[in-house]
Amino acid sequence: MYRLSKLVIFCFVIFIVKNTFAQDTLLVEKLSYIDSSASMFKVGVRPLLVDNSNTACFFYVSCGSNSDFVYLTTSNNSGQNWSTPEVVSTHEHPVNNKYYAQGPTATIDDDGYIHVVYPYRGTPLYINGWDNYPPTHINHVTNESGDWMTFVDVINDSSIQASEGNGATVSYLYWPAILSKNNMEYFAAPDYAWWATKSHVVYSERGADGIWSEGSALVTYERGAIDKHTIYCATIVTDAANIYSLWFNRFTGELKAKTNSSGVWGADENIFTSSYSIDGVSNAYSMSSISGNGKCQVLMSRMENSYNYKELFFLENNGVSWSADIIAISDSLNFVTAYEKNDTTNIFYRYYFQNFNKYGYKFLTHTGIGFSAPAVISVGENKNIYNIVTAEHHSGPLICQYFDEDKAMWFLCSGELSDLATGIEDSKNNTPTDYSLKQNYPNPFNPETIIEFQLPETGIVTIKIYNMLGQLIKTLVDENKTAGSHSVKWNGKDENGKSAASGIYIYQMKTNGYQISKKMITLK
Repeated sequence: MYRLSKLVIFCFVIFIVKNTFAQDTLLVEKLSYIDSSASMFKVGVRPLLVDNSNTACFFYVSCGSNSDFVYLTTSNNSGQNWSTPEVVSTHEHPVNNKYYAQGPTATIDDDGYIHVVYPYRGTPLYINGWDNYPPTHINHVTNESGDWMTFVDVINDSSIQASEGNGATVSYLYWPAILSKNNMEYFAAPDYAWWATKSHVVYSERGADGIWSEGSALVTYERGAIDKHTIYCATIVTDAANIYSLWFNRFTGELKAKTNSSGVWGADENIFTSSYSIDGVSNAYSMSSISGNGKCQVLMSRMENSYNYKELFFLENNGVSWSADIIAISDSLNFVTAYEKNDTTNIFYRYYFQNFNKYGYKFLTHTGIGFSAPAVISVGENKNIYNIVTAEHHSGPLICQYFDEDKAMWFLCSGELSDLATGIEDSKNNTPTDYSLKQNYPNPFNPETIIEFQLPETGIVTIKIYNMLGQLIKTLVDENKTAGSHSVKWNGKDENGKSAASGIYIYQMKTNGYQISKKMITLK
């Protein structure tokens, strides 16, 4: 993995305009540690938002022995540091090490309150050969009272009918979406069935009185037995005037939408019909909405059953009608997310590689002249990215979930994509206006990590490493430094050349009467 040179960056910009640039590798840099686990974390489509106080709020699910926990962690400095994760909701279940709660989705209402929804499995229905049963209910989590409260099954209108075999009626919800508009919360998700007779898009709303309406079907498709995943993905998005619900029917190949204007849902609008042959097993894998700032955009990934021809859809509503821009992707698409900045939509998609045993992520952009070519994203060697999460308008950091093959651990970290995605600017030639000590990266690390710092004026600088008992471990810098940007590497060893033990350490910078400390984690 490597940093892109200025020449490559320049060529990247030129080729975006021409829509013909070559594939490269982008690094997620300055990783800041959030959480780690031997089990996979669950992350929803929109679990990251920035609240009215400019605090980044990130929600995720972690599995315990008999419970799943929805955690919240916050950052007040653009993801450089994160608070200790706080449990905001707990879902108990009877089976060890099985996720019953799925990834959360969050929104913020007009009064600044945060609302979170997540699907979960109710009483399990065990079917031979299926030990990872899908979610059947929805929890709504809110902090309006000052404390986090969970309201169970207040949105879903379907539940498990407890019988086995092809005669069972088992409806479930997945990929939920939630938004807030005009003191109302709106929820939409596909409600599709295993061994069921119908599939429909569920829509509910929560009024100013705090009560959710009973879930209603925006559209219903009657099907026979053993029709799985008829409507695989759906989302809900808003602009200044309207609310839109979108869904994809994998049997007809139709992508449709309804418009909610002044509280009333209109007729179905067919955005397009796929030209693919309908073989009964091709899927659309996910939708991700981007709204606000006058934009109303939706991304959707689609995979064919043969895994050899896929599409990425960029959908946009100009206030009158929907348009669809489509690009063929050579990868096996699985999940998409994006943020919009300076009239460019920065897109991330998950894909399979190495015979579908591993996941990775790629990045591309969409402007008014089409798509750029994809570029591979990396957080380092032997680290496979499973999820990337973004705030809608890049008002927060990137969140990365990756599996470290060397440590056999899952990690959640925040970071920044290299200059390709965030704008071309060589800050090293500009004198900083303030003192700054950056979060070390990588973090956690083994065996080396890098610490960057900035000085607005020349002076004596000391940077020292301490353990949690306050004992000095290593002096990294003790000398005069000129104004500008600097970095120093720590190899994880103490003053005597002995490797420091795994754990949390403090690194502290002092210069010209200025002092700041940060935490780092080393794993051996």
